[in-house]
Amino acid sequence: MMRNAKTETFQLFETILDLKNQVYGFKEKQMSHTFSNDKEEITIGYRINEGWDDTVTIGIEKVQNYISSLSTSKETASLVKIVFNLLKKDAKGNLKGSRVLELQKLTKEFNNEEFTDGVEIIASSFKPVRSSWFIEASRIDDNGVRTNIPLSMSSVDFLQGYAFDFFNQQNNQNHAA
Repeated sequence: MMRNAKTETFQLFETILDLKNQVYGFKEKQMSHTFSNDKEEITIGYRINEGWDDTVTIGIEKVQNYISSLSTSKETASLVKIVFNLLKKDAKGNLKGSRVLELQKLTKEFNNEEFTDGVEIIASSFKPVRSSWFIEASRIDDNGVRTNIPLSMSSVDFLQGYAFDFFNQQNNQNHAA
């Protein structure tokens, strides 16, 4: 039932997006679309996991080698720190694609073969993967405060008065009836 509801929802929004494209005469290339009025908001889209192949470490080492060679004074040490922050990995151990874009801008300023080569290796190792399609909804109160509407089984609470207990299933079945 949930698969059908998701498919039907996206099919409905295909029609709405086609209409939007016709009205504006422009087809947007984005990962999500939000539709709202004063009381409700619905967002459909997909998420991307940033992925990198194994060559990313070679690129990082080349960039770090060059940048480390610039640390000759207190002033250049802060520059080195800034660039190293662009190479810092997140909690899951991954680089952020947006930071690599910042590094690419710096290749023109540094004009160094090792640095440019390292950044190009990092950029070419970027392998993003689409992870999931989603539908999110929220209600908007009179003060403009949004309250999310849970649309997945895991985010929906049980009915009031029901508490699941792995060790006492018969008791729970009586409450559900």
